[in-house]
Amino acid sequence: MIHLRHAGKTFGNAVALHPTDLEIPSHKTTVLIGTSGSGKSTILRLISGLIEPTTGSVEINGEKLTRQTLPEIRRRMGYVIQSGDLFPHLTARQNVLLVAKELRLPSHEIAARLEELCALTKLSNDLLDHYPLELSGGEQRRVSLMRALMLKPDILLLDEPMGALDPMVRAGLITDLKSLFERLNTTVLLVTHDLVEAARLGDHIVLLKSGRIVQQGSFAEFSLYPAEPFVCQFFDAQLEGVPS
Repeated sequence: MIHLRHAGKTFGNAVALHPTDLEIPSHKTTVLIGTSGSGKSTILRLISGLIEPTTGSVEINGEKLTRQTLPEIRRRMGYVIQSGDLFPHLTARQNVLLVAKELRLPSHEIAARLEELCALTKLSNDLLDHYPLELSGGEQRRVSLMRALMLKPDILLLDEPMGALDPMVRAGLITDLKSLFERLNTTVLLVTHDLVEAARLGDHIVLLKSGRIVQQGSFAEFSLYPAEPFVCQFFDAQLEGVPS
């Protein structure tokens, strides 16, 4: 589905991502994990076309991502960022339907999809006419997810979707996302720094450090066969302070 071929990114003299080869498997949830500045969000932005690689290329379904191909490829992507990025002057319904209205999709098609998305994300229809500030953090994330899924994308990109949420809300959202990903059967790429999110949601996990891939595989492989000491250090740091 998605290939990075020797793709790298620099900003001036700063290296955000060293030349990297990475394959994102189709119909699976891949989680990019690592500390701040490790390059995980850079990969997500390269794939979404928000930034261009300094070296190498990004391919989606065998098609190279360029300025010319980006508009059509992006229509097949859904993107959710940490803040949710909802327009505060629009209701939840208006936020979800922004692109659908712009594309002038039939009203009956829009209504049916909206009802389907409410069921998928477990968001009450009653909340659709509320403004973002009238919604809880978890509800805002669900609205952002609905907007990203409106056009039935082939690829869903999520950048720290559960950041700054209350622990109880976050735990519930992780459970719901796991179920949602299984039902959608789409290609999901999720960025997080949290090991619990990676373990619960990821079929394939990619650990980065200083703009390079350290190890990738299943969660069990990380635990049983760490590629280098940093893998153990990263795991231990996440578990620090947790009673044994």
